[in-house]
Amino acid sequence: MPSGTHILVDCPLGHPQALTTHYKLPRSTPSYAASASRFRFVLPNLDSVDPATIDAVLLTNSSSWLGLPYLTERTTFRGEILASEAAAQLGSIVLEELVASFGDDVGYIQIGYELQPMFSLHELRSCMAKIQRVSHNQILRLGSDLMAVPVSSGFNLGSTNWILDTSATKIGIVGVSSVSQPQHSSRINTEALNDCSIWIFHGSIAADHSVSPIASINSLCERIAMAVDRGGNVILPIGPCGYLYDLLDIISKHLRALGMSQFPMHYVSPVAKRSLHMANILGEWASTESQENLYSASTPLTHGELLEHKRLYLHPTPASILRMKGPYIIFTDHASLLSGSVRGLVAAYRQDPNSVLILTDPSFTDQSRLTSFMPLKMKIQSLPIDTSLTLQQIAALLDSQTSPKIALFPSLPHLYPILAKSLAPSAGRVRCLFSQTLGELMEFPLGAQKYKALLSEESASEITPRLANSWQHSLSTVRGHFRLGPNETMIVSLDPPASSSSSSSGGGGSGAGAGGGGAAHSDILLDHPILVANSAGIERFVAACEQCLQHGSESSSVHVVRDGSTTTLIETHHHVRVAIDGQGLSVAITAEDLEWIQKIRRLIPECFGTL
Repeated sequence: MPSGTHILVDCPLGHPQALTTHYKLPRSTPSYAASASRFRFVLPNLDSVDPATIDAVLLTNSSSWLGLPYLTERTTFRGEILASEAAAQLGSIVLEELVASFGDDVGYIQIGYELQPMFSLHELRSCMAKIQRVSHNQILRLGSDLMAVPVSSGFNLGSTNWILDTSATKIGIVGVSSVSQPQHSSRINTEALNDCSIWIFHGSIAADHSVSPIASINSLCERIAMAVDRGGNVILPIGPCGYLYDLLDIISKHLRALGMSQFPMHYVSPVAKRSLHMANILGEWASTESQENLYSASTPLTHGELLEHKRLYLHPTPASILRMKGPYIIFTDHASLLSGSVRGLVAAYRQDPNSVLILTDPSFTDQSRLTSFMPLKMKIQSLPIDTSLTLQQIAALLDSQTSPKIALFPSLPHLYPILAKSLAPSAGRVRCLFSQTLGELMEFPLGAQKYKALLSEESASEITPRLANSWQHSLSTVRGHFRLGPNETMIVSLDPPASSSSSSSGGGGSGAGAGGGGAAHSDILLDHPILVANSAGIERFVAACEQCLQHGSESSSVHVVRDGSTTTLIETHHHVRVAIDGQGLSVAITAEDLEWIQKIRRLIPECFGTL
């Protein structure tokens, strides 16, 4: 692994999948065979990374680090872990619910083709103790030349985007983020991202909001009111943190507006009490409106008031609900429908045609998970509510930036065609780089530290700028000695121009080349800000250059020389030389005729793209 500071962003755990006999169970597992009642959770593939070389793990939200106990308790990882207090506390609640439902030989962690037992509560607590809690906008040092600043992503309590400030540039790690309203959490901090020249979209992206989240919520409220009005029960599978807090608030207000406050809500989960209590003591991470309640007799989030006035009841199991008067509006654990109280509740009301199961989690709308309960008389309705950023919202954020950006989408190969189309309007100033296959190495320029350079009048007069790009900028490369002067300025002493050792058969001027007589032109794009290279782009550029040079003349001959990360093309008839440095992201073009430089330069945006 190359030197530097190595950062891992999040350590998620995949959604539960049925475990079949194709998977070999750990030796400690009881001897009975795997069945549909067992599940596997896939960890990210870390085969290419030695955990001992990871210097830091940055966590973005309460659901993005459910695989972290594997890293901290079962590998050689010894780096630091940074997360907001809310993301750490609420994430531990999500994990505790997961362990309670899928422990005891029910759930397994899949790493590659290997299965390991589900985390224990001891591993969970040991992992939690290793997380360093940070505040939004706190400046943190991760290395000698790397600073990290966590900022709000607006998705849920404590959700975070990370700003990495190197000596060369600022990078924005954009996790799951939201600009949707209403939201219980603090708003997304887009101003902090404005200063970043590179945005890495690490979190999930919502499907197009043809129906906005607010419209979906309004429809949800109407369906709930209709169901309870005719005496039916409503079952809402949902996670223990996040949008649950908004739905409790919105649905209660809708029922009160309809004069239906006599129908209380119930929340069934082994962590129900902890989740709602913790959310109300994390007021620092709540929205501005919710924080205002901190200075009054009210709790920051509405569910505190609902509990006080007995319009919301908490149950560790469904058993106690049945002793209360219905109909019921029940929030229950495990939107996956594979475990937990939801299965018992569906079994209890499956033959009631007035009852309804409403699926709101966009990750779990597949009704085939309920085949074991068929036939069902209760209604099943899919109403996904996804408040994360859409492609159009991402495009609008990028398009609103005043300076050129590089936007990377490293983990969304299946969305590549849609992303490319949605972000097309931003292509003039924003270079979008996609990973089309999982595990692909993505490279992008970081630039270099910028200083003001002081040149003497004599040295400046010797520099001849050349046209650099479509923005009509002119650049010139120089070679010399630099020393740091006052106020972070660089004092430049230019080296004398190097004499050419090549001779011309036609009498030869310096660097003229055979048959020439005039000076050779050169165009060097070094660490060019609009050049974004990856292995595929470099190969396209080499092939395009070779084709272009061979079409120049029947007598032309093109030689391709590869030396490590550098590829050089040499055309013998017109004396054109093109050197591509894949590691330093530079292209150097030398030719007798300026027209050849222009021809080669026109291939760059076709092969790499420009900002």
